[in-house]
Amino acid sequence: MSSDGVEPSTDRTGAAKLERPDSAADDCDPVVEDALEAVRRRSRTVERRELERATARLDAMDSLTDERQRVLAETASAIAAGVLAAPLSELDGLEDGELERVESLLTPE
Repeated sequence: MSSDGVEPSTDRTGAAKLERPDSAADDCDPVVEDALEAVRRRSRTVERRELERATARLDAMDSLTDERQRVLAETASAIAAGVLAAPLSELDGLEDGELERVESLLTPE
């Protein structure tokens, strides 16, 4: 686990995801949870887009093997988890109004 209380793990596909330790999840405000979910959704969107872009480039060069595709997906997930670790931990310290602003910035209309 990282020092910020957010730990990367993997889902059933092997993709990294960020989760709070069980004790922190129990104490979390619904506004904080909404903001965290907005950050996670935006992250998944960007991760998928960049993974598709990288996959298409490798495929165009005829160098995309199953192994490379798997490594690329794992790398994209690890990068996303690393990039999100600090912002997700910072959300805990924000006031409700600030959290709503963060959520509105990350949620497409």
